[in-house]
Amino acid sequence: MGRTVRLCVVISLAMMCLAVLEVSVLAKKKRKPRRAKTVAARIVLPNIAVVPQIAPQANVSTGNIQSGSQPGPERVTGIPESSLKGSQVGAPPPANGIIQAGQVIISELRLRGPAGAEDEFVELYNNTDAAIVVASLDATGGWTVAISNGQITGPLFTVPNGTIIPARGHLLGANPNGYSLCNYPSGNGTLIPTGPAPTVAAPCVSNGVGGTFSHTTPDRTWDFDVPDGSGVALFASTNGTNFTAGTRLDAVGFTTSPALYKEGSGIASIVTANLEHTYYRDLRSSKPRDTADNAADFLLVGTAPGIQVTQLGAPGPENLASPIVNNTTILGTLIDPAVPGTSVPNRERNLTPEPNGDFGTLLFRHTITNNTGQPVSRLRFRVINITTFGTPGAECGGICADVRALTSQDGTATLSNQQVVQVRGVRLEQPPEQPAGGGYNASLSADFITLPTPLPPGQSVNIVFKLGVMRPGAFRFFMNIEAQNGIAQQF
Repeated sequence: MGRTVRLCVVISLAMMCLAVLEVSVLAKKKRKPRRAKTVAARIVLPNIAVVPQIAPQANVSTGNIQSGSQPGPERVTGIPESSLKGSQVGAPPPANGIIQAGQVIISELRLRGPAGAEDEFVELYNNTDAAIVVASLDATGGWTVAISNGQITGPLFTVPNGTIIPARGHLLGANPNGYSLCNYPSGNGTLIPTGPAPTVAAPCVSNGVGGTFSHTTPDRTWDFDVPDGSGVALFASTNGTNFTAGTRLDAVGFTTSPALYKEGSGIASIVTANLEHTYYRDLRSSKPRDTADNAADFLLVGTAPGIQVTQLGAPGPENLASPIVNNTTILGTLIDPAVPGTSVPNRERNLTPEPNGDFGTLLFRHTITNNTGQPVSRLRFRVINITTFGTPGAECGGICADVRALTSQDGTATLSNQQVVQVRGVRLEQPPEQPAGGGYNASLSADFITLPTPLPPGQSVNIVFKLGVMRPGAFRFFMNIEAQNGIAQQF
């Protein structure tokens, strides 16, 4: 056909594990608080103050196993229970091509990072099940993401008319003067390069050729520092005089931001230190929460929680090329449905300590089946709900377990009929570096599924997920699948 054809199909799965981790603590004395020190593959996180409770959100799923509201942790004996969630519900697609507020939203952002004040990005999300073609509401050139802190107001970047944001897809804007997450994996690359690899500025690394994954470089850019505490708004216009409530599609701001540049009273916590962190929409219902209240809708997480950021998690910027979330065409089932979900090989508890697993590890083995009708060429799992460092005990009715998503290894599993099957591991995606393990918004990649080596339609793969246990107690663990279809034979 003369060019690569990339078919994006939104795919999602959510997995829930609820339980109390039962761990032998004989001969273990209560530890005194330790100062942070450098240890290979892990860090010691400080004690934290009480974090306000975040109530569980409504689960709009109508899944093949679970439906209804998302429950709190249950206390059970032994290895935890798990279940899967079903389809995703969102805003209706634009009627007659006319965009409405809530159909494209600001889903993740930060205004500084470890590389300094200009290590910043803003991510947009198509909150519908249909592709959206950008078109202004006032016959101007497109849309504008603008900022304001009360003293400085103006455009950050524009999105031209005609730009297509896939259903459930993302568009990324960033400041290339400081943006440090461009090497975070994105979607399909090019199987056979048609020319030299693109030239990119440090610290970005050219990628995406020979079937490797592309990187999360920005789709749109700006070249100045956005002041801390600025509100960010998306307008369906490029004319600054038309930046009004009538053209505003979404806004995210802080308590000090102007009213037009926030929803509700705004987010209270403003990060002013150069930390690896992000503000992102709560995904615990499997889709970004949007209740027109920024303080309730957004979570603040970081890779090394401390004073300004108190919950463990990671930024996960996504661009137009990134794999897309949906949960209707890939199914996850127990690797051995002949035995209970609480039994080996479906679930396995190991008490041997390891980095980011002082109390051992917990393995979950599932069979993932491709029902998209196309080869799946990209497959990863995003953590959307987890009890980890900084999770308030009130969410668990007492003490929450502190678990960390870790890279798992390939291996085998013996089923109840004595058949030995292969099980594939998944990798905790970096950057950002996550020396304390994965928390909220972390992603785990099935690296062996690529454009040259896709998962064929109708075929399955056995996956093992690994949690490090840093503190026993009641816990939750949910994930979404992010996937992409690709046909390697077409160029």
